[in-house]
Amino acid sequence: MSAGLKKITSNMEDYLEAVYYFENKNGFARVSDVAVRLGVKKSSVNTAFKTLARRGMLEHERYGSACLTPSGKRLAGALQDKEDMLFRFLTEYLFIGPDTAREEACKLEHSVSGLTLARLSGFFSFIEKNLPPGIIKCLESHVKRSKRVGHRER
Repeated sequence: MSAGLKKITSNMEDYLEAVYYFENKNGFARVSDVAVRLGVKKSSVNTAFKTLARRGMLEHERYGSACLTPSGKRLAGALQDKEDMLFRFLTEYLFIGPDTAREEACKLEHSVSGLTLARLSGFFSFIEKNLPPGIIKCLESHVKRSKRVGHRER
């Protein structure tokens, strides 16, 4: 197995996603921007960048910007797709507020399996094709009633 294909930690995945975000926004990522986004020290970002560069997922020059390699882009894109699908489920079907949903989707994405994501995607397709729109309103009413009886969002 090549270095770039080894499993990386959820922390390293967070760094990849942050670089992906800034690369899509600005064309590159800076250590300082990633540090602010993740709430970590610049030295932690530099250490992570070195690790990701050794694994062939990132190109970074000392005191310069960082860009994802093709394999880094593929992985970061797949992670973002996972997070987006989970965010959609949390907001559109469980009616969780966007801030809480984004935070929770980010945590869940690191542990949810490909099988679960495939089933979730199939669930979305089934709902959209087969159930009348009123069902979602009924579900939303149920969730709002649950909030009133003590199941509040944090």
